[in-house]
Amino acid sequence: MKIFIRRTILFLLYLFYFVFRIFTRRKEIVVLMYHSVASSDWFFSVSPGEFERQIRYLKKHCNPVRLNDMADFVRGERGLPSYSVAVTFDDGYEDFYKNALPILKNYGMPATLFVMAGEEPDRKELGSNFQLLGWNRLKEIQASGLIDIGSHAMTHKKLTRLTAGAAENEIKSSGVIIEEKTGAFPDFFAYPKGSFNGEIKELVRKSGYKGAVTAKQRLVIKSNDPYAIPRIQVDQSRSFFEFRVRLTRVADWYYWLWNEFK
Repeated sequence: MKIFIRRTILFLLYLFYFVFRIFTRRKEIVVLMYHSVASSDWFFSVSPGEFERQIRYLKKHCNPVRLNDMADFVRGERGLPSYSVAVTFDDGYEDFYKNALPILKNYGMPATLFVMAGEEPDRKELGSNFQLLGWNRLKEIQASGLIDIGSHAMTHKKLTRLTAGAAENEIKSSGVIIEEKTGAFPDFFAYPKGSFNGEIKELVRKSGYKGAVTAKQRLVIKSNDPYAIPRIQVDQSRSFFEFRVRLTRVADWYYWLWNEFK
């Protein structure tokens, strides 16, 4: 029922958008957030077939960019055309290598893969038992030149629940380990479970990251904080119509309604 109501609201918002979009010049720029690409009943999984359909649509109708381009955009250091889209993945599951990477390569779609650097993540916080990528795989993925490796902390614990020292270790140590294993310090950090505040953002900045991404589901605008870049989540509950609608300003309107009336 919740999914039906959500889709109905999105459909009505899209009708309004379709009629009045000629009166706005605001650019529609998006960062997408994926987790798993697999034939699984896990909520955060997207089937390989549906993923390819989505990537094919992005390649045909949008302007694929890297996360670095998004950070430069919000800093005012470069412009981006409307319908620019950056693709990101959280957690670093083995199915990225098996299912997502071949599709991304086929369409020449760049992406950022956020991985945990600890030996064993907090599976309760992670919410899955999927196999994670090893460092040899990650180096191979990075060598493709298409995929950037980012940090998703050490263990996937909510950083706002930790002491300042423990949070700093999760943030800083993960970057150091990724650099040791791959040869490059990650430019970007993804907050585990989307959990962050001002102090956490400052720790990320001081640790040497160029920017960070959140789980706030809005479009990217030039005034965004580079350490709080929003992303639109893609999961198996999203129909293809809803996927396309969330690439537009409708995503912002729905986000506002959801926060206003939740």
